[in-house]
Amino acid sequence: MEAQTLELKPAAGGALFLRGFLDCEGGATLRTALEPLARRGGEDDLRHRDRRLADALVELAGHALDSGALPQSSGQRPHLQVTATLDTLKGLDGSPAGELEWGGPIATETVRRLGCDAAVARVLFDTESGVLDVGRARRVPAAATRRALQARDRGCVWPGCDRPASWSQAHHLRHWAQGGATDLDNLVTICRAHHWKVHEGGWRLIRTDEGMVVLPPVPLDLRPPATPAAGEPPSLLIDTPWRWAPDAPPSPGRGSPLPVATAPPQARGPDEPSTA
Repeated sequence: MEAQTLELKPAAGGALFLRGFLDCEGGATLRTALEPLARRGGEDDLRHRDRRLADALVELAGHALDSGALPQSSGQRPHLQVTATLDTLKGLDGSPAGELEWGGPIATETVRRLGCDAAVARVLFDTESGVLDVGRARRVPAAATRRALQARDRGCVWPGCDRPASWSQAHHLRHWAQGGATDLDNLVTICRAHHWKVHEGGWRLIRTDEGMVVLPPVPLDLRPPATPAAGEPPSLLIDTPWRWAPDAPPSPGRGSPLPVATAPPQARGPDEPSTA
């Protein structure tokens, strides 16, 4: 046990490199805790094993923070702290990045995901970033609403996921910062991995009469070609139709195989020779 070590080395953008050594008991303890969390979370979970183990480690740490079982510091239980503007929470174009303590700047959708299930407090700053006023923190959702939500959903609502409610988070189908209500009609229970897919991953989670339905993100290259401007020479137009390639491999980083579009050949001018 005396030889055990863990080094946390900061990287660019607030990321973290890990390097360490655990003895046989420490290694067995860690693997025993991570392996159940590193299983695939449904048929659409195409993460490789290394990614699933990393996600499991973060999930394990997040669960320890959420449970309130860690020793308090300065009278508060350890927690992630994010500072962001209301425009960022609303997801408005041009809004600034959020600021994560120990992590640095984070993207708008990360702020919105963390804000889905959090204690929120209003802080007023002056023009020199001095704090003028700090409002009282309120929990979103409230404890009673959370208990009712967990009793109803009993776990992650993502089809095929078996994470229990105690290891999941509350998600607003319409974010509260955009006017969504924090009630059972607008809330679902979702695990950390699938909560990430809904926000940063671009997936959509929709409640229907038959249950929850998930819709994958639409790749940017599937958008229809722009309408040509009036009077544009026909020789510069692309007249080859877009065609589907349903058996193409999934794009790197996507959560599931999706049909992709094969782009038409590049347009050429009237005096350029064909390269076909």
